[in-house]
Amino acid sequence: MNRKILFLMSKCVVIILLLISQNPKIVSADTGGFTYNMYESGIAITHYNGNESNLIIPQQLDGYVVVAISQDAFSNSTTLTSIVIPDSVTYIGNNAFSNCFNLASIRFMGDAPTIGEQVFVNCKSELTLYYEMNKRGFTNPWNGLTTAVYSSAPGVSVTGITLDTTSTTLLVGETIVLLPTVSPAEATNKNIRWTSSNPNVAAIDSLGQITALKSGDVEITAMTEDGSFTAACKISIINTLVVPSAEFAVAQDYDKVKVSWKSVTNATGYEIYRYKVAYDDYVKIATVSSTEFKDSGLSTNTKYSYKVRAYRTLDSKTIYSDFTSGISVKTLNKSIGSTLFLYMSSLSNRNSVFNKAVQLHYGNPTNTCAITVSEAFRRLGLEIPNSIVRTNQVEDHLVARGWKREMNLSLMQPGDIGFTTDRYGNLLGGHSTHVFIFMGWANKEKTLMNICDNQVSRYSTVLHTRTIYKSSITDKTAFFYHTDQASVSSILKLSSPVKATVMNYNSVKVSWKSTASAYGYKVYRSTSRFGSFEKIATTKNTSYTNTKLTTGKMYYYKVRAYNYIGPATIYGSYSDIIAIAPTLSAPAAYVSSNSSGKIKLKWNAVNGANGYQIYQSASENGSYTRVSITSKNPV
Repeated sequence: MNRKILFLMSKCVVIILLLISQNPKIVSADTGGFTYNMYESGIAITHYNGNESNLIIPQQLDGYVVVAISQDAFSNSTTLTSIVIPDSVTYIGNNAFSNCFNLASIRFMGDAPTIGEQVFVNCKSELTLYYEMNKRGFTNPWNGLTTAVYSSAPGVSVTGITLDTTSTTLLVGETIVLLPTVSPAEATNKNIRWTSSNPNVAAIDSLGQITALKSGDVEITAMTEDGSFTAACKISIINTLVVPSAEFAVAQDYDKVKVSWKSVTNATGYEIYRYKVAYDDYVKIATVSSTEFKDSGLSTNTKYSYKVRAYRTLDSKTIYSDFTSGISVKTLNKSIGSTLFLYMSSLSNRNSVFNKAVQLHYGNPTNTCAITVSEAFRRLGLEIPNSIVRTNQVEDHLVARGWKREMNLSLMQPGDIGFTTDRYGNLLGGHSTHVFIFMGWANKEKTLMNICDNQVSRYSTVLHTRTIYKSSITDKTAFFYHTDQASVSSILKLSSPVKATVMNYNSVKVSWKSTASAYGYKVYRSTSRFGSFEKIATTKNTSYTNTKLTTGKMYYYKVRAYNYIGPATIYGSYSDIIAIAPTLSAPAAYVSSNSSGKIKLKWNAVNGANGYQIYQSASENGSYTRVSITSKNPV
């Protein structure tokens, strides 16, 4: 090689090195398994995180020319066996292919690039560098490696081609890259020609990147240059996302609801909007990737409306579906039925109720529906006797407590009590044939309902789904009872105000009347009306005497009733706060003698008194003046 050529090559190296040393303008990641830095001159591959064994490095990534392979870019890639490097690459950095133990061949499509130090260190000794006969290559051997022109490399014919995807759906504007695999892996000519059956619907470039242009169906074909073997991918392109369907909302608590819908193909996620009165419009409150959303922190017994739409993120833009129609739901009211619903929402509570019902029925699990529902009510602290075994007895207790009978099943609320007759709507033996706890609708059409009863043998669970309007459960054959009465905690509210009485100089007595359904009472005390109250007593009595108090100091008390729901404790509301201070009782004084112009006083000792003050006046209703102080008890 003459001096002129060497000078030109060295100058080229300097230019390349200067270009590569420039600070990158953009850093991009994971494009076809490659990460790269972009310079003004083009792209330098910095890392490969794929697992291809026979890798063809594309001439372009994201529309930018690949001009270099950076230091350590492919180091430690043990899966690589062969690599094809495009003619656009003019520089390979230090250690770029180091420790590629299985790498056997590298084919350069253009002139031999400038190569850094230790590029192929710890590669297999059989590694061969191939280059075209009419291109500038390497000396042979080159740094201990074999080099050869294409004509001297073994000629292996192509036998087939496959694509990583054979069918898919894209949105207008979306892009994907099809990855071909040419067989055999050691084929000499792996060049591929890409075509689109309808370029107006989807375009394909030389690297297999597809761009969806408009809605329609299209077939993308990859054909090998050697042997004309083909593989195809059928693509359906749609213009927008479909609206989420079967949307449904259900109350889950006094302040929680759940909105759900079916998934939308190709959706990245979903946006949830809630109606806001202040704006007279729907306002976005959440973005989720799942097909449900739980809204919390809501007001009790309040109606809320929601809309949902799907979205798809495409590169730098987002495509949205239309909104669903408004989905309305009402939070639970604080009624006995709502409390029953929340209690029976627990699997352990349901099983416990059923097992207790079977026990009350002497181990017989059949014909226990009335016993099961009654036991559930007893868990709330309601006084329903264990002897109830018939549905009409359950109905009598509901009527006695003010529950209202309803016939329109679509109006049922969670915690309502449903009854069924025979299939003709007749009562049998004077009462309904079955009773259950309604747990909520299972679909927005209100044709499927979740219920709790004793039908474990039929449905394998206490909680199961029944169909209405399509089976024997219709408005003709069923009815239900509903109540808006106060919750159990309100039922446990004390029936009368709390009273407080001074018992002694250091004790007071707090008392109240008994409350139906209460298991016991808890007493709370504070030294400030607006301060923190601490529990000082738990009692089954209707009074409590608080001792060891400070004479004259004001104390504040409040009381509430409690009962148990299974392992949980439920409480009634607090009583009004009452204030009282322990005081000394008045001395019982009397004149013991009155002679020679002298008066002698005596009095009974007062518990807790440290001393006594004597006051004198000329008349009973006149002004008194203190005349003496004594710590002695004259009695």
